[in-house]
Amino acid sequence: MRRVGAALAAASVAGLGAVAATVWIGARVREETVVARPYAEGLGQDADRRARAALGLGVSIDGPPLEAGERPLRFALVDRDGRPVEEAAVAVELSRPETSRGAVEAPAHPEGGGRWAADVAFPAPGPWDVRFDVILAGGRVRLERRVAVAAPCDLAAGPCTRPLTGGGEVTLDLGPRPLRTLADLRVRVNVREGEGATAAPTPAPTAATVSFSMPGMEMGENRVRLAAAGPGAWEGSAVLVHCPSGRRGWTAEVELSTAGAPGRIARFPFTAGGERP
Repeated sequence: MRRVGAALAAASVAGLGAVAATVWIGARVREETVVARPYAEGLGQDADRRARAALGLGVSIDGPPLEAGERPLRFALVDRDGRPVEEAAVAVELSRPETSRGAVEAPAHPEGGGRWAADVAFPAPGPWDVRFDVILAGGRVRLERRVAVAAPCDLAAGPCTRPLTGGGEVTLDLGPRPLRTLADLRVRVNVREGEGATAAPTPAPTAATVSFSMPGMEMGENRVRLAAAGPGAWEGSAVLVHCPSGRRGWTAEVELSTAGAPGRIARFPFTAGGERP
């Protein structure tokens, strides 16, 4: 009988220990609170809805499909009549849905014609919530959009598109593939200017160049001037120098020049393999 009682006592102690361990582990790995004060958050959302209705602001995200990585977020702001909004203070915040982790934020700056840009980058692919905090003379409003972010484009797999500083976007295509060093590299650039009611007019470029560099390594200047190949198209050829260290990460910088205007730039990271076999 004593043995039975001792066994039951031991089982009880073990069970309580398991429960305590589970509670402790759960406390260590729990997710951050999504909404710490749900009532106050609800009141804030109601206020945002009233402000949106009163000011009639609208937002649209410009440019090619969103990708993770280092690229500014560009968007357009319009009022209830579709006119561009320029006189405002705007901040952008990115966060993962249903969690407060991974949030990043930055102020936005106007680019003209109701177009804005914020130096924030999506840290990873997947769904993200984008919040635009806009302060105008008539009040303050928060606009929200949920977006799907793709993995970064890889020039080694196909052409990639990036927004240009100053407006418009450019598609860069390198070939033949696989991309190799010490081999002739075909370079093609296609330019698409801004469109729509909020897009600022952009003069057509008069020259296009592509520069190749290796981050963190001094590889010498490698700058290629491209030749016009039709409306919005430029072509040329280049050769990538082999890196003795074996590194393969490169950056291609496309620059479009227009007389009397600042150059517009887009950067494309990519990987090039070894020398031609």
